[in-house]
Amino acid sequence: MPGSTKKDDSKRQPRRKKIEGRVVSKTEEYEVQEMPSLERLVSDGLSIIGSELARYRRKTSKGITLDLKEARVVTSYIEALTKMSKEAREAAKPSLLGEMTDEELLKLVQDSVSENKNKS
Repeated sequence: MPGSTKKDDSKRQPRRKKIEGRVVSKTEEYEVQEMPSLERLVSDGLSIIGSELARYRRKTSKGITLDLKEARVVTSYIEALTKMSKEAREAAKPSLLGEMTDEELLKLVQDSVSENKNKS
């Protein structure tokens, strides 16, 4: 059309559509995730084990026996609880080291070194 100000559409480049969440720059290629603390993971694990054991307890209290697979699962939960309680007791021991004097700590280290030499 003469006098028209429109550009010829056949020569235009197609517009790129912006898709949310899809455009990532090279510097933002990796996501940073916060790692939960060990105490939180242990707490969550204990909660899960507790709820699962409660479910099995309700089942057995109704007179329903556990099959072999369920018995193995309960056994593994009990072993995990035993291991966690042992680790918790061992983790509490270093607090006793904080109460020792420097001389007592030095003697403890020397005794440990001499025991290790005797073993090897």
